[in-house]
Amino acid sequence: MLHCPMYNTFSRHTRDVQMQKGKEHLEPLMFQSRVNGVFAGHIHAYSRSKPLYRDKVNPRGPIHWIVGEGGKTLNAQFRTGIPEEWVGVRDATVYGYGLLEILNATTARWEWIHTGDVEREFNSAADTPNTTWPSVEVDNFYFSNQLYIEG
Repeated sequence: MLHCPMYNTFSRHTRDVQMQKGKEHLEPLMFQSRVNGVFAGHIHAYSRSKPLYRDKVNPRGPIHWIVGEGGKTLNAQFRTGIPEEWVGVRDATVYGYGLLEILNATTARWEWIHTGDVEREFNSAADTPNTTWPSVEVDNFYFSNQLYIEG
């Protein structure tokens, strides 16, 4: 768990020192140790990556979550209108929280739960200010324990 995310699809905090140093120093250790997921906040929005390592989708890399939509104004724009290749889900419209359920030694389930308090009805992007996208309905995701993945 980190305060500042290492991966960020939103237009704010894209070059924070903590992000760069996390990728430089922590990411290799996480990959080597087969970390399954990294949770962060800092940005007032929600996102889930695909498994990543060194800015590329990699099935052995951890999944990165930003779960920062718990109460403050949801004001994060997407960096670009088209999600980066590594983005699984992103949203900055709905307040919520997450539930991580460990099902057994090999499988876990993550569910992003909306609280019903809608800040706005659309997402926006810095590179396309006149385009909006609807909010994400739900994120319900199963993933495997890296210790049991061959390779």
